[in-house]
Parts: sequence; structure tokens; C-alpha cells
Amino acid sequence: NSAMGTYEQLRGVPDANMLKMQIVPGKISSSEVRSDLTSLAGPLNYRYAVRKHFVNDAIIGEKSFGPYPDFPIDVECSNGVIHAVGNCFAMY
Repeated sequence: NSAMGTYEQLRGVPDANMLKMQIVPGKISSSEVRSDLTSLAGPLNYRYAVRKHFVNDAIIGEKSFGPYPDFPIDVECSNGVIHAVGNCFAMY
């Protein structure tokens, strides 16, 4: 929720294309993200820097963000995996 709120403050109301950027087909855990991904709206770029894994500008596998300590990183669902990330993927 905080990631979506930050997106709205910085970029405005999210559109359908931005929401599709958040969806990658398949069941991929955070620990398996080690290369570029393809979302429903296009490519997502992976990089490793400062001992953290990033997809676009979102840190993948972070266990806490600011005032939100120790929440689940990967939540398995019947149709995929929900990942906790600190911000929304966006096209630049």
C-alpha cells in the first residue's frame, strides 16, 4: 500500500499499463530473481548493487522498509507469488 501511495504522489494515478508492470507470469520466488524479467507490460531490468538485488528501482527480497519491519517477502497464492517490494515498477 505504501508503494502505491508513493507512486501516486510522485507520478499520479496509476493506469492499466503500470499495473501490468507489476505482474510477471509464473511462480518466481524472490531468491530466484537473478536476471531480467518480462512483465505483462514489458521488460523489467535486474541489477545487483550494494549487496542488494534490484528490479528496476525496487529492492527484491528486502525484509523491512522503514517503519514496516519483518513482513513476509514471498506470499504464495494459487495463481502465483506476491512479493513485498518497497516501490512500484514503472517505465521510465
